[in-house]
Parts: sequence; structure tokens; C-alpha cells
Amino acid sequence: MMNKKLSVAVLVLGCLSLLAACQPSNVVSKVKQHTVTVLNQKDQVWRETEAVSATVTSQGSLKNEQVKPDNKLSPAITNAGKFYSVATFKQSDYATIKKAIQKNEAQPKTLRFVTVKQVNATLKAMGATKQIKALTDLVYTQQADGHTFPSNDGYLIEGDHLYEVIMAYTTGGNASTVNRGNVYSRKIKYGTTKQLTFNEVAGTWQSTAGDQATVRDDQLVTIQNKSYVRGKVENLSHLQGEKLYRNTAYSLRQTQLVKQNAKLTQESLVAGDLYDNMYLFLSKTKMARVNTSGVTIFTKKADQSQIPAQVFEVFRLLDQRHTDEVAAYLLPHGTDTYSVALTRSINYATVNYEGGATGAESVSIQDGKISVGPDLNHN
Repeated sequence: MMNKKLSVAVLVLGCLSLLAACQPSNVVSKVKQHTVTVLNQKDQVWRETEAVSATVTSQGSLKNEQVKPDNKLSPAITNAGKFYSVATFKQSDYATIKKAIQKNEAQPKTLRFVTVKQVNATLKAMGATKQIKALTDLVYTQQADGHTFPSNDGYLIEGDHLYEVIMAYTTGGNASTVNRGNVYSRKIKYGTTKQLTFNEVAGTWQSTAGDQATVRDDQLVTIQNKSYVRGKVENLSHLQGEKLYRNTAYSLRQTQLVKQNAKLTQESLVAGDLYDNMYLFLSKTKMARVNTSGVTIFTKKADQSQIPAQVFEVFRLLDQRHTDEVAAYLLPHGTDTYSVALTRSINYATVNYEGGATGAESVSIQDGKISVGPDLNHN
């Protein structure tokens, strides 16, 4: 009887072992699958909200995870499963990333890879309720396009938060502090939710403080420092996917806006000027001016524009010259004469991220024709 029971037990264990062996080795946990699903969504912008640090003990372990508000880092852009930060980063796996980091001769000998327990401690400090059971539950990235540069970060998404956990740290210091990761949020206050057309945003816009902007001829013109300052209204849908995300000007402008809780999307209509103001159209009736001072909301009005029709005509005639530099603003001097500030492009969202004037000239207009010469006035 005992032998019979033993035989049954052995048989059951054998069957269980066979079933376990037949399970695919690449089974993805629900935690990772959720992260991958969100990363596959279109055009997600994540702004940094918090940074996490920890103390390295003399024994090389981590303690005292500290979280503080932070927005110093550039936003994380994800689209169709990839990360973008001018360069493109594709998804990888933990084994590949760890091996690449270990092969890097520049890494210090005191480098130590984190454990599941340490990752969960960091996630908890960040405010995540999800925990991992294996380091493979996180998503890892490495640079695409033939490059093998690995990222030293693992990612987990929960709700509207992207948690970035640093997967290795150095030991050796006495109670030294190390970065443990960053928290990002895709909850951003100001952004375009629907594709707008140039005709829908054409007209006069005004803030509660009385600042006015006029959109005409696919450009936005304001009055600043007694000058008529302009920028091209750009439709970002014309630069889809990697053409947009790998654009240096877009990346820098996205960073500028995200720090003020605003964002660019693939549906955005946006303009700028040489003073680093960005004008983001939120709807047919709302526009946000974003700069280092914050966000100012403009509402579309039926009021008469403060910009004389002659200003638009002078801009149009100057553009017909097709020179390497274009007019950024016009400063009036008396009647029919202006100082012209030149810049390399008025496409401030996708080309001219430096801003600023690169030259100056004088222009006068008479009978529909312009005369251009050196600028002898203070510009």
C-alpha cells in the first residue's frame, strides 16, 4: 500500500515538473504587460514630478529612501513602444542591459546591481502600489539605430505615473547619497486635445491683462517693446513620429513647455518668437502663452486688431526676397519706415530654438514697394 502511494506521489510530481517545463520561458507578468500596453499608446508626454535618493551604508546596502519634488529633467516621450529623447530608445530586457553595463570598462568596480527587494523599496517610496516579483517585471531600453548604448533604468507604469528606477549604484563611500530614480506624470494641464486648422485660430486674441495677439497669414504677431514681433504658426502633425520626436528644436521646446505644465502633441498648432515665448493653441477659443514666468491664457475676441495692416504687408514683401535670414520683428520709425530684426527662421518650434536676432536692416514702404538698406536706428 505504501509503495502504491509513493508511486502515485512520484507520478504527480513528475507530471507537475513536466507541466512546469512546458511553460514558455518568456511569460510576461501582468505588471510588465500593463507597462508595455501603455508604452504602445500614441504620443505620450511624461513630465518629471519627483526625484528619489537613498543612502548607501558602509556595508553597501541602501536605506532612507527620500522623495522630493523635482522637474529638472527633460520630459520622457513615448510612442508606439519606444522612448524618445532626440535619440530613439527601443525596449530591451534585463539580461541584455546588465551584460552591456558589465562589459563597459568605464563602470567602477564598486558597481552593484539592485535586488528585487531594493526595487520594491524604491517603488514604494515613489508612491507606487505595484510591486515586482522579478527584475524582469520592469521594462528596459537601449538606443536604437544600430547603437547598443543601454539605459541603466527600469520602468514601471501605474495609472498616469511612469516610475523610472535606477538599476545599479556604486558603493564605497561612507553614508554617501545615490540617485534611485524619478517619477513622471502624464497629467499635464495645458495641451491640445483636438487637431485645429489655421482658419480656426485666425483672428485676434487677448489676455485678461490686455495683451493682444493677431493670427493672420499663418503667423502670430504681437506688440512687444514697441515692436511688431512675429512667429510662424506651425502644424506639428506635418512632422509625424520620429521626424518630430528626433527634432532638436521640438525636444527643447517640449522641455520648456513641460516645466510650466504644458505640452506639445502631434496635433498641436504652435507659434513662438525670438524672446522665447511659445503660443500654444488649446482650442478654437483658448490659447496659452508659455514662458519662464509661467502660463498666460488668451481668449479669441472679435475686437479690432492692434496690428496695422501695413505691418503684415511689409512682412509679406520682405519674405518674397527669400534670403537666408527672415524678419523677426518690425520697430516703427515715423511713417512707413521700420527697423527690421533678422533671425534664421521664424519656425521657433521646429527649427529656431536659439531665438534671438542675428542681424538688422531698415525697410521703408511706398506705393506697395519696399526699399531695404542698413539700419541706422537703434534696433
